Amino acid sequence: MDKKYQVFISSTFADLQEARQKVMDTILQLHQIPAGMEMFPASDDDQMTHIKSEIDRSDYYILILGHRYGSMSSEGISFTEMEYNYAIEQGIPVLAFIIDKNVPVRPADLDATADAKKKLDKFRAKAQRNKLCKFWTSPDDLATKVSTSLSHSFTVNPRIGWIRGNQATSPQVAEELASLTRENRNLKEKLEGLRVTRQPSILVGINNSQEINLEYMRVSPNFLEEPEILIKENVPNEYLKYIQEKDFEDYNSWVPEGIKQIKEYNRELYLFEEISSTGLDFQISLTNKGSIKANNIYVDIKFPSSVTVLEGKKGDFTQPAIPSIKINPVKSAERRFNKEYIPLKDSDFFLALNGFSGYNFRRIPDFAAGNSLSPNIGPPRKCYAHLDDDEITVVCDSLIHTRLRTIIDPFILIPKEPGEFEIKLSVICEEYSKPEEFIIPLSIIE
Repeated sequence: MDKKYQVFISSTFADLQEARQKVMDTILQLHQIPAGMEMFPASDDDQMTHIKSEIDRSDYYILILGHRYGSMSSEGISFTEMEYNYAIEQGIPVLAFIIDKNVPVRPADLDATADAKKKLDKFRAKAQRNKLCKFWTSPDDLATKVSTSLSHSFTVNPRIGWIRGNQATSPQVAEELASLTRENRNLKEKLEGLRVTRQPSILVGINNSQEINLEYMRVSPNFLEEPEILIKENVPNEYLKYIQEKDFEDYNSWVPEGIKQIKEYNRELYLFEEISSTGLDFQISLTNKGSIKANNIYVDIKFPSSVTVLEGKKGDFTQPAIPSIKINPVKSAERRFNKEYIPLKDSDFFLALNGFSGYNFRRIPDFAAGNSLSPNIGPPRKCYAHLDDDEITVVCDSLIHTRLRTIIDPFILIPKEPGEFEIKLSVICEEYSKPEEFIIPLSIIE
């Protein structure tokens, strides 16, 4: 029996004329019947009456989405989306073909208003939920995918179709239709039984990689010596005539604070040297390798004790300012005693006095201790990362399938010892029944 299927083609028109023609040619080459807006008058609300009757007579519906939402009805919905909704409501098999967003496009083929762009994004998202959705990059690519999808649909989901009048009255035709209906029902039952639940698959990368290599290097900064309490009895007698009792008292009372300042300076200096010499700037990326969109994503990244993790970038950290240190009265007395015998250079005089207040280095920022680069001001971000000790938590509102998103929050990784280690990751999203756990290898060489 020579059966023909009618296939309705739905899309915007001006920007997709070449694509529509390719699809129509493909349908004709398959010896089927194309139908579409070419046979209707200019767009208005009354057009939907004609369109609905034509969709009702069609066996399959093809949606082609480009970069435009299209003409809208008085309800603010494009005729293309209204056609799509009607086909779904009538239970007509829908095959959706959406243009890849990376395909270059002429400005004239883009929506001119933000409202239309927003509605197009929502329409794309709705069409992508169709299990027969595919993406295309050119009219020829579209034609190939339409041919494959239609041929598959003719086999696994046959429809009533159109046949010659002399065959329609034949008992053999009625029996074949009944047989096809039973076959269709059986195939649907098998498909339901074999259907695999679609879900996202979140892949986490550090600098877009699934392994990290660092080089360990020992640093030896020029630390400042910590001051000590002065004991008058230990001072050479020849110096005592230059030192007042109050000089001992003032200096000794400052020593505890001086020890605290120099320890903090030495700590910051060591950290600065580590960051400058061995620190690695990195950002975290999320990729959805699954088949559907992921929602409410949480990623916990646990780093081993062999590294230090800081928020920020290497360029944000500067050498700490040398603290202002109280002059040691014993050294001052020594300088005065030796002045007439050993003239000092300016630099020696500076060192002898321990007077570092003239230097004007910037101190290392507060975030060296693990604080955020900036306070969390303004509305919540859709995707961000937060550091707590040696663990980073990434929060992301959503990630559509096949897409990559790089978290803007920067971090620094500092190696503390050589060896082979593991960064442990735990990923959970709304679509997962339980967290997925995996590792990123971390190699630190000396």
